Amino acid sequence: MTRRALFWCGYVKPAPGRLEAPGTSSDAITLANDLEFAVKAARALGVQDKDMYAFVCSPELVPAGYGGQRFVPTLSALGRILTGLARTSTGNDATLVFATNHGVPEGLLTSALVDEFEPDAPSFLTPARLAELLDTLLGVQVLILAACYAGSFLPVAQTDRRLVLAACGDEVYVAGGSVAWAGFPAELFRAWCGISPDEEACPPRMDVDAAFTFAEQAVMSGDAGRRIQPRRAGNIQWPR
Repeated sequence: MTRRALFWCGYVKPAPGRLEAPGTSSDAITLANDLEFAVKAARALGVQDKDMYAFVCSPELVPAGYGGQRFVPTLSALGRILTGLARTSTGNDATLVFATNHGVPEGLLTSALVDEFEPDAPSFLTPARLAELLDTLLGVQVLILAACYAGSFLPVAQTDRRLVLAACGDEVYVAGGSVAWAGFPAELFRAWCGISPDEEACPPRMDVDAAFTFAEQAVMSGDAGRRIQPRRAGNIQWPR
């Protein structure tokens, strides 16, 4: 059995009025925290660093102490890695996919918007394309999306071995809470993986279904001015 994790952050908006490189704006702080927390969650789920693959648009987004591999977030890079992994994948494998960046109705933004070396590359990782790429991998798959319009990826769960957990539906996602990385991913990983970004006590570890319900209730009962309801599709469990 191989447990692996893929992390995606294809584009970070520069701060308004500033010509800084992607990965250095205030948006990047939130996304970097999301990625750092997701890496810790993957380790708690039994993923070794050698089986982690980060597709991030800027080195500043790579979590401190990350020991996995890093790639530019383009469709060609993602396809190349998944094609290679598919050659040795088995039905006993488990794959975690975590995406946190700016989404649009068409899908997740790639680095093509800021990549001078591949300016004509597709600008969106669409749900259909992601499903097509993941279909090459055997075993169960859990996808977690913390991005605007994350609900557009729910149809990717139309297989009996895939679960999609989205921070919102077909709408703009606003993270809530008292710290930058608080919100749906933090509450989900707190219940599912037993880790907390702010050293708050965690509940007893739950299976992914119960953890989603826990996170949904926590987000919906928060004090954020606008409450966004997480969505889910599929019905599988991460192997213990």
